[in-house]
Amino acid sequence: MTSPVLEALLLAKVDDMIVPPHSWGKQEKLMFLQLPHALRLYYSEREKERDRRVLRAMNEAADARKRVAEVQAELDVCKAKLTILEEKNAEAKDVAA
Repeated sequence: MTSPVLEALLLAKVDDMIVPPHSWGKQEKLMFLQLPHALRLYYSEREKERDRRVLRAMNEAADARKRVAEVQAELDVCKAKLTILEEKNAEAKDVAA
């Protein structure tokens, strides 16, 4: 059984720990852990913000690709209708001639 004081100290230390950015390599993560607390905090926050922006950009790109596919499908339908109308118009001209 551990002491409640020791448990509280361990939890406080874990809360204070700043995890290296997940996108960094093993060597960079080891160097990160040697940085002063303020720099670890700065890099950690910058990486989180970068990750959020990258994710947002990826989602926006996916939405744009989806919209392009929808517009392309609409265009294909319009082209097919136009082809049918042109064929009917050509037939009507042949019949009238």
